[in-house]
Amino acid sequence: MNGRSFGSQLWAALTRPYPPKPVKSDASFTQQLLAALARNSPAFNGSSAASPGPDDPDTPRRVPDLTRDDFTGANLSDADLDRTNFAGRRLVNANLAGASLRGATFAGADLTGARLHDADLARANFSRANLARADLARAHLARASLTRANLMGADLTWTSLADAVLDGVRWNTETKWPNDRAAEIRRRSEMRPDGTFRIRTRTASASGPELRPPRPRRSAQPVPTAGRNGPTAELDRLVRAFATRHRPEGDPNDLPIVVLWGSRGSGNSELLRHLRTVDDWPGPRAFLDGERLPARLRPHQVASRLAFQLAYKAEGFGRARFPRFFLGMAAVREPLDLDSGAAARDVRRDLFNQRLRNRSEGRHWLRESAAAIADVADLDAPVTGAVGLAVDGLMEITRTQRLLRGTAMTWYRDILDLHFQDPADGLVELSIQEFLGNRDSVDEVLCRAFVADLRHEFEATLGWNARRTNAVVLLDNVGTPSLSRFLGTLSGLEDNSGPLLVVAASHQRFPPAAAEHPTSWRPDALGEASISRWSAQRAARGGSRYYPVRVDPIEEVAPTAEPDRPEVRAIADRLGLDPGLFPTVAFAHRLTAGHPTGLSMVLDALRGPDGTLSPDLDPRATLGLSGPDGQGLDDRVLGLVLGPRADTMLRGVVLMALALDLSDARFAQILAGASPSSGSLLSRYRERDLWVTHRFDDGVPRPPRMHPFARRAIAHRLARPGGLAGAGLDWTRAHELLRNAAAVSDDVTATLYHDLALGRVREVATRLTALFDPADPKRWYELLLQVTAAPLARPDQGTTTRDRLSVPGDTDLMVPTRLISALQRHTDPLGDPHHDTCDIIAYELGELARKATAGAPFLIEQSMKFQQCWNRWHPSRY
Repeated sequence: MNGRSFGSQLWAALTRPYPPKPVKSDASFTQQLLAALARNSPAFNGSSAASPGPDDPDTPRRVPDLTRDDFTGANLSDADLDRTNFAGRRLVNANLAGASLRGATFAGADLTGARLHDADLARANFSRANLARADLARAHLARASLTRANLMGADLTWTSLADAVLDGVRWNTETKWPNDRAAEIRRRSEMRPDGTFRIRTRTASASGPELRPPRPRRSAQPVPTAGRNGPTAELDRLVRAFATRHRPEGDPNDLPIVVLWGSRGSGNSELLRHLRTVDDWPGPRAFLDGERLPARLRPHQVASRLAFQLAYKAEGFGRARFPRFFLGMAAVREPLDLDSGAAARDVRRDLFNQRLRNRSEGRHWLRESAAAIADVADLDAPVTGAVGLAVDGLMEITRTQRLLRGTAMTWYRDILDLHFQDPADGLVELSIQEFLGNRDSVDEVLCRAFVADLRHEFEATLGWNARRTNAVVLLDNVGTPSLSRFLGTLSGLEDNSGPLLVVAASHQRFPPAAAEHPTSWRPDALGEASISRWSAQRAARGGSRYYPVRVDPIEEVAPTAEPDRPEVRAIADRLGLDPGLFPTVAFAHRLTAGHPTGLSMVLDALRGPDGTLSPDLDPRATLGLSGPDGQGLDDRVLGLVLGPRADTMLRGVVLMALALDLSDARFAQILAGASPSSGSLLSRYRERDLWVTHRFDDGVPRPPRMHPFARRAIAHRLARPGGLAGAGLDWTRAHELLRNAAAVSDDVTATLYHDLALGRVREVATRLTALFDPADPKRWYELLLQVTAAPLARPDQGTTTRDRLSVPGDTDLMVPTRLISALQRHTDPLGDPHHDTCDIIAYELGELARKATAGAPFLIEQSMKFQQCWNRWHPSRY
């Protein structure tokens, strides 16, 4: 005997399903096995599949019958199809959006026009596959093999291709590559006679060893460290610190809601992808993207989607079950009319108690409720379990009923600030509140039940068997309505949200209080974030659990900064560039203010046909360079800045980029010509979007303004011939609008700023001469720097030579036009990338000091700063 009782063995024999019919004898063992699994799983009809989640070898997954060859038009969206073999199959126009296909095989398959956006395709094999016109936007293809695949016309926008093998891939000008790989792919490609391209194979003799996906390494740590430096490693360290439950200090359930701040292109969504795909996380894990959720989704409906994912078996943890949440969801599914009377309450209470006994109607109710909860979670498929609870099989249902009528039911004694003698009355009251439309109260109770279930899973194990790593929920685009409401409810729970650690990504200032009070909600840089810093900042934020962490700190670089400053050295070291290229890297870093994607885009644009950077290149035309798709770099940046509201906000955002700053008075001038709906969007954009920067000088807030990289790229795009037809603006019209509005309001600084942008150098010099104070020129000098920060219309057509800057006929002006022109070019990275004008500025400031009185020492000090800048950038001439 094997230790089991005779009764249990008899019961197992009686309930064992009939053996599967034998498959054809010529089928492979793998095909026979998969076909058998398909027959013993709920029927697969090509239109639905299980929800995505971590691998679970103990639970039969719905898999397609691989005797089928044609999946044309099949709907497999959000399916769990890890390691499925589609080799040689036809999947034309199939919908695999959001599916989990880790390690799947598509070798030789036809996926023409297939939708694979947001799919997890890590380590998948697409060798020789036809992916023409396939939608792979935001897909995860890390370590995937696409050898000799056809990607003509495919969309890979924002797709993660880390360590993917692209040898021999065919593509054309309609293929959309991710920004961070486009230049590299272009360099590795060769044009074919038909005008298409083929990516050359990496060989040991040419570009080093062939790039192959590294074999995943097993680790006992919650998150593997991806190198010692960089955003990924910094986020790894931060999440590991927060995810560890056994900390010597504080309540392990008092956890932050970490919000990764970053403008579009900053990489915060990619950081979440890393956490989502890390192997061997010893705890439940779930992921949602707010942009893929219905805007009207309620908090408890968001929780239902998370509960299904968290209920998958996790290595080193097991399964999380949500019985309290299940009962509450079942109660609100059947709202009870308050006017039905006391008898109806009694009937509903008795019905709850009856359904939780081992009776046939109870089993039917469990299956029906599980299907309804799966429907709320948008899982369009038959279910054998819901939120970790089995509802199929007589023994499994009996155990589920026992669990539900135990601690799960008892939990409902005290809800809605009431105490009930019979906990079933609590469920009845919850049902009534749903009928009355008290959504906030219902959502709060269900979210508390959701967290209480998860907490019970952690508290049920002690000692050596204790679960030591918190569950993690990853939320992308958290500023969207559905996720914003969910986190608002979760953050308001009085007993905290642990052991649930939330890590969210946002392109906006989130939570809303951060936009309303920017001074007290200044984010920490990712490398500086820690538990202690979060704890220290909470009091100033009203005790909020939100913890904003900036992944792309804006680095506004002074025009006189040295070419080998630490930030430049770090970038050069990371890219393996020698010191001779420090000036080129310094130019790119200053132009982009350190924006991660922008920095990669600029450096890739500057590389020559052979993929190398030259210290002798002229980078003034950088923003006008086009990629393989024919789109200029300035257009690509404009797309990042606008986001999804391109049509309605184009004109306003362009004017915001050209304005001196976005103080209330100057922003009001921009809103004056906007429609009410557009004005509302622009106001929200200024308040929330992270392309708008909030600066602080010695802790004092300065007026917000657009990100330096956005300002420069948009100004460059507007100065092209014809301007921006979609906005109805060109360079002259836009600056005239802002200049005239500033003149009407007696805004001298903005008036001169736009005059200089329009090329009226002598008029500006005349006005600045009248304002010059020889006794105390400090305020005047600050005005001079603000005015000469005006953008150049065509920096790529200008010159920085000393002779061309000589402007005769201005000897009557104390402030010469030569000083103003040189300062304007030196302030613009595109206007003076090699710092050829700083000695002119030094000379003219020295001459101006001769005309000053008590203010001469101050002007001489400023002159010396520009002379030192010349010496640093031209050491051979010094």
